[in-house]
Amino acid sequence: MISYAQDFKGTKGKNIQKEETTSEVTQELIETNITISEWFDSVAEGIDLFLAGKKFTRRENKSYLKIENTTFYNQGDSRETSITGFHVNLRLPNVEEYWHLKFSDYDDNNDRGIYKNYKPTESRPKNYGATVGVSRNVQNVRVSFSPRVQLQSPISISHSLAFENILQFQKFNINPKFEIFADADKGVGLFQALNFNFPLNQSFSLSFINQGEYIERTYLYTVDQGPSLDQRLNENQSISYRLIFTSKNQPNYRLSGYTFSTAWNHQLLKNILEYSITPYIRFTEDRAFTGKTGISANIGLIF
Repeated sequence: MISYAQDFKGTKGKNIQKEETTSEVTQELIETNITISEWFDSVAEGIDLFLAGKKFTRRENKSYLKIENTTFYNQGDSRETSITGFHVNLRLPNVEEYWHLKFSDYDDNNDRGIYKNYKPTESRPKNYGATVGVSRNVQNVRVSFSPRVQLQSPISISHSLAFENILQFQKFNINPKFEIFADADKGVGLFQALNFNFPLNQSFSLSFINQGEYIERTYLYTVDQGPSLDQRLNENQSISYRLIFTSKNQPNYRLSGYTFSTAWNHQLLKNILEYSITPYIRFTEDRAFTGKTGISANIGLIF
């Protein structure tokens, strides 16, 4: 099922109940996750109380640490590419209800829209930094401002101001989003999306993705459009089928490629261990729209 820009939610590893039928290896993994998760939560709470001065709320601290490894293989490449990254989401409930702090080795502000700007055939560029997020609900519109300090030489700052809403109708939902961003690499840019989602039954949903990004520095406008069929197999497993057409405005507005992909997602241990496998075939203009196959695999460990 497609998630509309929601924050990570759910039971942390420390709250998972032990089962007698759990294997020894799995039980050891759960216990290790509990220990690390409790230590990380205590650090987050200590920072929160230090900044706030005292405890103002009893709300659960939903901070988490996620370590990911992603492996890519494209047809014609001599070897696969494997990249390990991390993402720290530090929530500070006593400082202010809607503030949160993120540390990561990539700029997650680039993860715009349902269909991410990084394609299945490409890995995220390394970009160490910290993001301070502020969000408010104005009427039914979620407004968020996310300045990010990029720890590179020289140190630079990027900004993102986004407006997003979910319009719910009887038989479908509409997810409009508009974002203004600026960073040292891309310059000033605009992102807009108008995505439609049709729940078909308890297992299937059909979405139509329609989003575009404009970069002022290069005058490049890139549009991603296409259908996505998502199937929920059970509580922990899902599969999606996507056909995405990509168009660009240089030297004139035209189709530059399209990609068909199938993504298998599985939570082996809820909110502890998950993985996804995405085989795909891509047709691009620079290859005279000749198909090029590939596969990407991602495994994530959450604390």
